[in-house]
Amino acid sequence: MSWLLIFNSFGAVALFLFGMKLMSESLQRISGSKIRKMLTTLTDNKWRAFLAGVGITAIMQSSSAVSVLTLSVVSAGLLKIRRAFTIILGANVGTTFTLWIVALGLEINFSQLALPLIALAIPMYFGFSSKYKDLATFLIGFSLIFVGLHFLKDNFVNYAENSDVLTHLAGFQNLPFGIDFIFILAGFIITVMVTSSSASTSIITILFGLGLPLDLCLMMVMGANIGTTITAQIAALVGNAYARLTAHFHTFFNVFATILFFFFIPFIEQILIFLTPTQDKFLMLSAFHTMFNLIPALLIMPFLNFIAQRSLAWVRPQETDNKNFKIYSTSITVQPEVYLYESQNKIIHLAGNIKQIIGLLGRLITESDDEKFDSLHNRIKTLEDEADIMESEIRNYLNHFYTLDVSPSTSKIVHQLINVSQELEYIADLSLKISYLHKERRESQSFITPKLRTYLIEIQDAVSNSAAYLFHFINDPQDVQQVERMRLLEERIDEVYNQAMAHLTQSLEKDKLKSTSALYYRDIIQNYEQLSDYIYRAHLALNR
Repeated sequence: MSWLLIFNSFGAVALFLFGMKLMSESLQRISGSKIRKMLTTLTDNKWRAFLAGVGITAIMQSSSAVSVLTLSVVSAGLLKIRRAFTIILGANVGTTFTLWIVALGLEINFSQLALPLIALAIPMYFGFSSKYKDLATFLIGFSLIFVGLHFLKDNFVNYAENSDVLTHLAGFQNLPFGIDFIFILAGFIITVMVTSSSASTSIITILFGLGLPLDLCLMMVMGANIGTTITAQIAALVGNAYARLTAHFHTFFNVFATILFFFFIPFIEQILIFLTPTQDKFLMLSAFHTMFNLIPALLIMPFLNFIAQRSLAWVRPQETDNKNFKIYSTSITVQPEVYLYESQNKIIHLAGNIKQIIGLLGRLITESDDEKFDSLHNRIKTLEDEADIMESEIRNYLNHFYTLDVSPSTSKIVHQLINVSQELEYIADLSLKISYLHKERRESQSFITPKLRTYLIEIQDAVSNSAAYLFHFINDPQDVQQVERMRLLEERIDEVYNQAMAHLTQSLEKDKLKSTSALYYRDIIQNYEQLSDYIYRAHLALNR
C-alpha cells in the first residue's frame, strides 16, 4: 500500500506541474505582447525593471522561465547586465504570487470547483476561437494545479495516518542545530527533482499542515529558493559570459537571502505568528516566502550597480563576443511570442547599422581628402560585415520558430521579419558595392560635371531619408503614414534618377564627358535607384 501511495504522490506532483505548464503557456499567449512591452521599458530605471520582473513572473508563473528568458536577452546583447540583475530580483518576488494562489486555494478547498471549471473549459477549448481556446487552457491548467494538490494532500494524510510519520514529524521539534542544514538541503533536492519551486513549496506547505515544525519548513523553503536557480545555471552553460554572470547572480542572491534569514528564524517565526493571528499555516508560509524574496531584494537594490560593475570586471572581453540568439529550455516553456521581442530588437539594430552605412555613402561623394575617404570606405566595409553576421543570426533564429508550435499570427510575423532581414542584408551588400564604385571612380580620376554631382547628391539625400523612414517604421510599425511617405519618396527618387540619366546623355554630347566617367556615374546612380527599391520593399514587407 505504501508503494502505491508513493507512486500516487508522484502522479499528483506531475499533475500539478502539468497544470502549471498549461496555465503559464496560455497566459503567455494571451499576454505575449504585454511581456514584450514590459521588456522594452527595462532600460528606463532599475525600479521599472524590478516591477517588470515581478509582472512578467506573475504572468509566466515561473521564476526559472523568467530567468532563462533574461539569459537569452542578455546573451544576445539586448539587455545590460545591471538591468538583468534587477529583473532577477523582481522575478524572485513575482514567483511568490504562485504560493499565495496555492495557499488561498487550499484554504477555501478550491479543488471542489476544479472539475466544474474543467467541464466549463472543455467546450470553450473545442468550440471557439483561439482566444477562447487559450482562456480554456488557462482554466484547465489552473484547475489541474488544485486537483494535483488535492491528491497529493490526501496521499500524504493517508500515508501519515497509516504510519508513524506524524510522530516523527513532531519529533523534529527539538533537534540539534545542524538539522537545519539538512532541511535546507532537503528543500534544495526536492526543487531540483521537480524543477519547480512552486511545486516544492506546495509540498512543504502540506508537510507543515501535517505537523512538521514551522522553523524546519522555513529552512526547506529557503533551500527550495536556492534549488530553483539550477535551471538558469544549466541554461547558462551554452551562453556567453553575460548569461553566466546573470545565472551566477541569481544563485548568489538566493544564497545571500538564505544566510541573511538563517540566523533570524526564531525572530521571524514570532513575526509570522503575529501577522497571522488565526495561525493559518498556509498563509504563514506564503508570508515568509514573500518576506524572504522581497526584503533582501530591497536591501541589495542600492548596491546593484556596484555589484554589476564588479561582476563585469571579472569578465574577459573575448568571453562576451558570442552575442547570438539562443532559445533556452526550461520545464515551463517560454512561448515563441515572447522570444519575438529579441528578433525585433536585433532587426532594429540591423536597420540602424544600414542607416549608418547609407549616411557614410553620402560623405564619400563630398570628401576630398584621400586618407579620410579610405577611412570612410573601410568603415562601410566593417559595418557591412557586421550586417551580414546579424542577418545570418536573425534568419537562423527565426527559422527555428517553424520547428515550434506557433500560432498563425506569430507565423505571419516571423515570415515578415525574415523578409525584412533579407531586404536589409541586400541593402547592406548593395551599399558596399556603391562604396567600391565611388572608390574606383576616384582612383581612375573619372570626374563628373557639377550638374551631375548635384543629381547624385540629391538622390543620395533621398535614399538617406528613405533609410531613416525605414528605421523609424521598424521602431514604430503602427505609423501607417510612413508607407505613404515612402511611396512619395520612392517616386521622387525615380524622377531624379530619370533626370540624371537624361542629363548624363547630354553631358556626353555637349560637355565631352569621358566615357569612363559616364560609365561609373551610370553604375552608381543605377545602384542607388536599386537601393531605393530594396528599402521600399522592406517597408512593404513590414506592412503586409
